[in-house]
Amino acid sequence: MKFIKDNAFILGTLLLVLVVGTVSFIFARTNNAKSQSSIKQYVRLSDKLVEIYRSGVNPQKVSLAKKRVEQMRKLAQQTAQAFLEKNRNDYKVIVLDISGKKIPIFPVDPKFKDRETLRLLFPSEYRRQVRMLLHSLKPTTPPTAQEILEEAAKIAASLAPEKTTQPSDTIVPRGLGSRVFPRPAGGERGYEKYPRRREFGIERGLREGPERRGALPGELHRRGSTVIPVPGRTLEDKSRPSNRQMLPPAAQDLAIQKLKAEKAQKGWIYADAQSMFEADLSDARRYNDAELFMKQVSLWVQKDIVDAINRTNEQAHREVARIAAGSEQGVVASAVKRLISINVRGFVVAKASSTGDTRGEYRFGARKGGGRFGAPAVSQDSTAGLSLEYLCPGGEVVGLVPKLTGRNCNTLYDVVHYDFTVIMPVRYLPVLYQNLMMENFHTILDVQIENPYLASNTGAGRTRGAGTAQDQQLYYYGNESVMRVSIVGEMVLLTDWIRGKWDDEKKQWDEDFPPLMPVDLLKQINQINPAALRKEDRARLEAASPKETVPAPFGGSRWGAERRW
Repeated sequence: MKFIKDNAFILGTLLLVLVVGTVSFIFARTNNAKSQSSIKQYVRLSDKLVEIYRSGVNPQKVSLAKKRVEQMRKLAQQTAQAFLEKNRNDYKVIVLDISGKKIPIFPVDPKFKDRETLRLLFPSEYRRQVRMLLHSLKPTTPPTAQEILEEAAKIAASLAPEKTTQPSDTIVPRGLGSRVFPRPAGGERGYEKYPRRREFGIERGLREGPERRGALPGELHRRGSTVIPVPGRTLEDKSRPSNRQMLPPAAQDLAIQKLKAEKAQKGWIYADAQSMFEADLSDARRYNDAELFMKQVSLWVQKDIVDAINRTNEQAHREVARIAAGSEQGVVASAVKRLISINVRGFVVAKASSTGDTRGEYRFGARKGGGRFGAPAVSQDSTAGLSLEYLCPGGEVVGLVPKLTGRNCNTLYDVVHYDFTVIMPVRYLPVLYQNLMMENFHTILDVQIENPYLASNTGAGRTRGAGTAQDQQLYYYGNESVMRVSIVGEMVLLTDWIRGKWDDEKKQWDEDFPPLMPVDLLKQINQINPAALRKEDRARLEAASPKETVPAPFGGSRWGAERRW
């Protein structure tokens, strides 16, 4: 014990060294085993790679890979063909009747010598098809000033107190203390001399030629009560002022409310010719082939928009009928309650921009100085690259191009931008989006939502056909809150459809997909972005005769020129 006490420190040190050595040995052996296991795994993998390398190419695997590639290519061709068929079936070209022969306006047939006759007949057929699209909406219109005043006169007459009955052979002059004179035999009351004027006497109290969109409640109340002849009242002698009765404002208010409800029941949506794009296309304008083709494309765009609105309204009416059978129909039950305007902006073409270009860039959902929806906002850091611009032959270019997708006309597809403005409850917006994108290759680029009753909508830059805040009082949308929604959209048209599909084997154009786009328009695209043309498009430009590339004298290229008969 004494030895242990005297050498306790040395013994403790030895014991500690022994414990530490034992633990270290155990850990080292464990780690060594793991390392050896990992090394063996990597060696096995290496041996397999060497074996695969030495075995050569597996013909079976290569054959399967080739089959997969062939299947993918075949599927891609089938998909492209299906979309081409969809373009051809959905977008019909205007066909005109020339001496009993049906001739399409496009493609341009160089063998047909009476091209000018087609240009003459195109505007009337275009207007007819726009009217058909408008009619498919089941449209209605708000009450006019004439209708309001006539209805107010009837209400005022029905509310007027009955007059004391006098003998039929007496005349009752005006003024206190007046005597009652017997009526001479065969005499007529003054108003009986003019039965038509008595029947339509209200016309004498109207200013001539009121426009429908000028029929404002504020105008009716501008001078207080409106003075009009009331049917059935006696008129004085011509030398004295006519006996007129004041039309009370209450009668006007009742007439407006009654007519608003009646008009809203006569259709599904408020729309008229001003709601459509160029529904009043002039017969006196000179149009070249590029301008006519732009009008044809605008018909396709309007068709997709109208079909999307119709499908949305049909779904809303079915929903209302399912929830409450026999409930109120018409505009009140519709999802899209008013179509204010449709505008086709044109083809989107890329153009090289130089460094320091100070042109503006599109600002989403914004107005600039009360300008039109989609006005430009000046960019402070524009750099060199590609800028997008609109190409709209014979039309007015509005604003700059939204760059959400960056798509522009190229060798695979052509891009067209458009916008339209509606009034609707916002809860139906997703349904409208879905129905629009179902039509074809459509993309929603920008949406602006605002209150339709705000005074800001009445400025100089308001949307075409939107009207003023007072105009809005003539529309009845029901009890649900509505907003004015402006949508900018993008439509993609495959080049094999719109520019034609070339058959390399037969060395000619496919009979089912001839080149619809005229050479005039190809030339304009080539001037802005030559890279957008395919080799077959360039061949058309090179092979085109001067008659095809230069507009004929009557075809014209001067915008707004008039015909001389």
